[in-house]
Amino acid sequence: CPARPTSSSCGKRCSTDQDCRGQQKCCRSGCGQVCQGAVFPKAGTCPANKNIGHTQFSICSQPCRYDGECPANKKCCSSGCGKSCVSIYTEKPGQCPANKGPFDAVCVNRCTDDASCPGSQKCCACGCGREC
Repeated sequence: CPARPTSSSCGKRCSTDQDCRGQQKCCRSGCGQVCQGAVFPKAGTCPANKNIGHTQFSICSQPCRYDGECPANKKCCSSGCGKSCVSIYTEKPGQCPANKGPFDAVCVNRCTDDASCPGSQKCCACGCGREC
């Protein structure tokens, strides 16, 4: 069901999804139940909150409630205290090579996830940092 509307009429217009037409669902509406269009999540995953900076999110903003309110290539993701449309995170195929250990690498994060690496490169742990 989509997020509850801020205002709706009271009353029980449905009891179960079978009372609704097509792909509608019987959803709570504050003080009753009504048939509403179903919400389908988009494929892909939201980036981890630690990778979401203030460049993508305004602090505690709520410009979306579910994926259907976002453009085709974006999902409605939580930032910890709000939600916003962000690019879908997709992990690149393959595995990172074995970690060389903390003494063979500089302790610098040169990437945050696969999306921050060019081409088919993956963002891999290298000792105490991450690099493409």
